[in-house]
Amino acid sequence: MVILDMNDFMENGVVSEKVFLERIARFDWESLRNRAVLVKGCGTAIIPPWAFMIVTARLTEVARRILYGNEHSSLPVFTRFKQEAVNAQS
Repeated sequence: MVILDMNDFMENGVVSEKVFLERIARFDWESLRNRAVLVKGCGTAIIPPWAFMIVTARLTEVARRILYGNEHSSLPVFTRFKQEAVNAQS
């Protein structure tokens, strides 16, 4: 599992929309293709809901599974089903 720390998109522990969006645009999302990703953002910084929504939207395009929380306690929020299972239901 890959840990994606929301602090990596912040500047000095603060979410600035401009900096956040620039870092989101520069991030190599392809490196997370077909990986389980734990989005970690439970520190002292206040992270607005829109920031999590943007990260989740990007991850749903590449990740196999997305979880929120930390290494000891996490909540699954997205799982990509195998294409064969999706086709079988059609």
